Amino acid sequence: MGRRSTTLALIPALLAAIMLSLLWVLGADANPGALGFRLDDAWILAVYGRGLLEDGFFSYAPGVPSTGCTSPLWGAVFALAHVVLGETTDGIVLAVMLLSASLHVGLAVFSGLLVRKLTGDPLAGVVGGGLVAIATPFAAASFSGMEVVSTGLLLLGGVGAATGGRWFSSGLLLTLASLSRPESASVALVVGTLAAVDATSPSNAARRLARFALPLALGAGLFLGYDLWASGAPLPATFYAKRSAVLPDLPRRIGVAFEHMLPAVPPLGLGLGWFALLGFVPGSSRARPDRPGPRRRTLFLPLLAGLVYLTANLYLINPRDPGAFYHQRYLLPAVPLILVGLALGACRLRRFLSGHLAHAPLALLALLSL
Repeated sequence: MGRRSTTLALIPALLAAIMLSLLWVLGADANPGALGFRLDDAWILAVYGRGLLEDGFFSYAPGVPSTGCTSPLWGAVFALAHVVLGETTDGIVLAVMLLSASLHVGLAVFSGLLVRKLTGDPLAGVVGGGLVAIATPFAAASFSGMEVVSTGLLLLGGVGAATGGRWFSSGLLLTLASLSRPESASVALVVGTLAAVDATSPSNAARRLARFALPLALGAGLFLGYDLWASGAPLPATFYAKRSAVLPDLPRRIGVAFEHMLPAVPPLGLGLGWFALLGFVPGSSRARPDRPGPRRRTLFLPLLAGLVYLTANLYLINPRDPGAFYHQRYLLPAVPLILVGLALGACRLRRFLSGHLAHAPLALLALLSL
């Protein structure tokens, strides 16, 4: 990677740092007072983290095993914060916020590199990473104390590894994502299907699936085994308390998400950013064809994975108050996948354009976000 390429790759990091700084200042002005998390779930995770450290298992009441921690991976992060900082509440809060903010910057950079790798276009990489960097509600989640950013990073990492044929790495990252948010298992199902469909022979498909499924099987065994040991039920207590799976109501819930929740994410306001989906429509090219590269279904994978994650979550949890962060945070881990997918779609639209107009869709996507 040359000096110019390195500079372009760092633009998303700079945008992410600026966005986080603005959010920190504006958030402090809007919520004066002691440093802390604004959602009680983050404090609950902190208690579970302390329980893991003291008892060797997740506990809310000392010495009593519990399955109320929906995100064991993020609970372990809180346990690590307790190890390093003891019972210094302000220190733990600040450490968790800084970790999430750092993950957001890294995610913006990785998003740009993934888009560039799949398209061969440095400008597309800058736009793709920049979209993730300035995704306001997703970036703001860095200061929530919740597992939103870590889940988003692991999901995109797992999908990115799959697009490169690194099936074991993909399975491992999606296993960690599922331990961060259980709905991530839906993305693992999509990626596993791609591993089988894209195989050149049944034996090749079997090898791919074996490498992909091994870490997933180990993670699922650990997750289910602990729940059965602690409560006698295979899933967390929060699942049984919060689930409201009603299939006939799913279309309404999806409509609520697209009308009231996703428009808060640039460039999805008023639905304008979805124009990039046209890039995935099959058709002949008016300009020079794209150079050989990943097949269309591989390029479509990030967007498909993001939409599947959204659908799985909306099926399980009814967004009763779509304007509240409490409900938005369930959907936000899908945002990087969707934004990367839209950047890939906008880049594919250059097939139908020529000359200086070839980058017009990417420029429009960037302008809509700004």
